[in-house]
Amino acid sequence: MSFGHLPRALRTASFRLAIFYALLFAGSALILGSIVYWTVQTSLKRQMDERINAEIELLRQEFRSEGLQELIREIGERAAYFPVLDYLVVDDKGNRLAGNLPYMPSASGWTDIETEPRAPNPDAERSFHVRSVYLADGIRLAVGDDLEPLEAIERAFLEALGIALLAFLVLSLTGGFVLSMGFLRQVDDITHTAEAIIRGELTSRIPLRETNDNFDRLSRTLNRMLDRILI
Repeated sequence: MSFGHLPRALRTASFRLAIFYALLFAGSALILGSIVYWTVQTSLKRQMDERINAEIELLRQEFRSEGLQELIREIGERAAYFPVLDYLVVDDKGNRLAGNLPYMPSASGWTDIETEPRAPNPDAERSFHVRSVYLADGIRLAVGDDLEPLEAIERAFLEALGIALLAFLVLSLTGGFVLSMGFLRQVDDITHTAEAIIRGELTSRIPLRETNDNFDRLSRTLNRMLDRILI
């Protein structure tokens, strides 16, 4: 593949080195971001599971000590006045007895369920992380937590990571381009001096920038060489 059509600043070794380090750092940041994302996601889901488990144990004790009617009353109050979690109680025939979850999962244990979008809000779909258990006499209890806050955190994290990586790449490429322009100016100074000497301008010397970098030291050495040769 030919790069001859690219601007000179983009064909320098310094710019290619800047690209290499930018991609290396971006890859490292992506791996680190993935680890952080997985850690945060796992921690939030564990907290959600612990909250649901604690609520189920509390309601299970309520059912054992007070019976079904008290459980139904308790869930009705929690759903109406303390809507932190979502609930559902069904009988052995699947009839809804109390709660606001859209439906009971087909199997006991953990599952994620979604509401069916309906008019006039076809986009108003909600997802729940749910645990369902059998109580007694075919009565089933499900407690769920809305997944939207968790999904919102995940989206915000991924968006922030993407913006940060994009900003870093843009800044790295811009910095590489600026460094390449400086590199080319120093190379051009040496080239112009050599061409001037070829034309017979034997007093021409490479200008020094007094930065004492590699190019400055090379320029000073070449100037001393020219002084010795042209004595």
